[in-house]
Amino acid sequence: WVADEKQFFYYDGTSWVAQTQNVAVVGRNATGGTLTAGTVVTLNNASSGLPSIAKAKADRLSTLPVAGVVLNDVANGANGLVLTRGVIAFDTSGYAAGQTIYASASSSGGVTATKPSGFDRAQVVGIALDSSASGRLLVLPRPIETNTLRLGNSANSSAIANTTTKTDFSVTQTVPA
Repeated sequence: WVADEKQFFYYDGTSWVAQTQNVAVVGRNATGGTLTAGTVVTLNNASSGLPSIAKAKADRLSTLPVAGVVLNDVANGANGLVLTRGVIAFDTSGYAAGQTIYASASSSGGVTATKPSGFDRAQVVGIALDSSASGRLLVLPRPIETNTLRLGNSANSSAIANTTTKTDFSVTQTVPA
């Protein structure tokens, strides 16, 4: 952030890129490994006075909700920026322009164009703005969606069909699917 210019800059590996209208938070990597630029992350417990950042994955609620995308590589124990809203350089070559991108249920910190189903939670990370190896992703996380709720234990469970549960940081509501 350059206060005099009122702009947010990030280093894309070659040069400094100015971004306007972006929102980012500072988080601390306490995962035990490096989080690479472009990794989809969640915020969890505080570490050294900052929220901890960890790889998001749509197969369990403990690795959601998606907070955003890491702007630069963040070494273990270091602080880094997480873009929570805005546009980031991102390899969109596997996606069509305008396609919705979800947190992956099979790859920690990854994305997919296929909406997770079954017991996986679907959470939108953003929208591909183009289709290119040097593309752009509009980071705009949405509430978590669960297509089927199971009540009871695994031996005695019942499904509630035709409902979608959407959860954000503070509200849970059930709406017809």
